[in-house]
Amino acid sequence: MHDHPLHRVVTAECSCCGVEREFEFTSRHEHVLCKGCRRHQGDTVAKVKQRDFDHVKLWHSEIQILNEDHEGEVERLQTVIDQRGQELTERQTEIADLQRVIQDGFERTPPPTVENWLINKEVKEAAAQRDSAYRARDRAFRALWAVDQLHHEDEEHRGYCICGKRASHCKELNAIADATEALLTWENRERNRLRNGQPDGLPDNHPDVLKYGRNHYPTWH
Repeated sequence: MHDHPLHRVVTAECSCCGVEREFEFTSRHEHVLCKGCRRHQGDTVAKVKQRDFDHVKLWHSEIQILNEDHEGEVERLQTVIDQRGQELTERQTEIADLQRVIQDGFERTPPPTVENWLINKEVKEAAAQRDSAYRARDRAFRALWAVDQLHHEDEEHRGYCICGKRASHCKELNAIADATEALLTWENRERNRLRNGQPDGLPDNHPDVLKYGRNHYPTWH
């Protein structure tokens, strides 16, 4: 018996190999078995050996796919960080230019007119774009931080990643290696903002957030 919807494609976990697959059930009494597992059902020695062999091959393939997807996501996030860094620089330049124009206006224009400049649409838009770029950068760094928690060099076992692999063989560790210094700089800056009671970009499960708590909204809300 199962409680999956009938007569439509659903994603469910195979009761044999444990891997999620697409199924289309026509009865509540159907076994939740993927096609690959149907051939090795049974309790004979041959079936048990076949089942173990099939599962090892399947799980190895699934792990490779997950690793490839993970590497692609890390590369994408690094690209996002680079793009957001460029956008931040451009927004800061725009704001600085507008502020200079406003400052010049104080010297040449009556105060009421200058006051209108201070709420100028261009200034607001540039500031909003800058803030959006900061939030996007923080999102990317939070994702990299999550990867770093699972894959960084083991201080007690030199030359190994904490996941158990040799550091040189850990694809995730090597994928984020170039971003480690930037990640540490970002994390330290956001930790200081948290401790000073300022909005920060740290993830909710960061040790400092759990230890000190927040009395404000994080920057990514």
